[in-house]
Amino acid sequence: MKGKLIDVPERFSGLWETANGSGNAIGIWLLLQTSVHGNTTTLSDVPQLEESFRVSLFRRTGNQLKFGNDSSFADKPDGQMTWDGKHLRAQRGLRNNDASSFQLELTYNASRQVWSGLYRRGDFARTVKLRRPASAVAAATSELVGTWKNTDHGGLGCFHIAQAHDGTLLGWSDGLLAPGTLRYANGLQPPTSTIESYGNLLRVSEIAPRTFSVEFGIYSGICCSSNLTARIGPDATLLGDWQAGPNRMADKAVWKKVKSESCRIPE
Repeated sequence: MKGKLIDVPERFSGLWETANGSGNAIGIWLLLQTSVHGNTTTLSDVPQLEESFRVSLFRRTGNQLKFGNDSSFADKPDGQMTWDGKHLRAQRGLRNNDASSFQLELTYNASRQVWSGLYRRGDFARTVKLRRPASAVAAATSELVGTWKNTDHGGLGCFHIAQAHDGTLLGWSDGLLAPGTLRYANGLQPPTSTIESYGNLLRVSEIAPRTFSVEFGIYSGICCSSNLTARIGPDATLLGDWQAGPNRMADKAVWKKVKSESCRIPE
């Protein structure tokens, strides 16, 4: 699929899961990168081409996701995974029957927002329907549920919060950048394309009434995560404080809740 047009990246990046019958959940995490060419200052109605597509299998207990060894694989010509935009097939180590073995035979239905088919990993083997952690925002009890857009000048990034049926808050973020918004010193040529990232995982928890901890980069494997302490403000805003850390200075941030599942589309 590399180089193929991706219509709505937010439609399938992020988390998809189902209850596994023991009080926990199993699912897939989809991390998508696209490329945008030209000097555009917006990502609305701008063609995006698939750059890379990575899938990870997980088990969830509360807001803790466990991936295990060898549970992640990418869309590349190594025979381990095939992805044509609708059908996802992957297999590893089933002949050895070990805990790290898996097999996926999933079909994506964009209109119904569901992945259906065989999900086999270790001792779990079942025909499943994987959905977003919560099927309807209207059923959520937390005000944090929804899509939040960065209001910084030139900022295009956003994050998505869902509430699972057990009340757990889960989330993923989109790191977005339009080439035309970049500014360089005189004599330096700006890039003619950028890489957009969809579905980076967050760790979310409510630490006080209407106040939340949102941790970015928690599963990236790269030092270090960044923590945002945010409280619900007036007029569908989220008032945040970035905590000082190894790769971030303390700073303020304001996020605006949008009605769609994408922060690329003007409202």
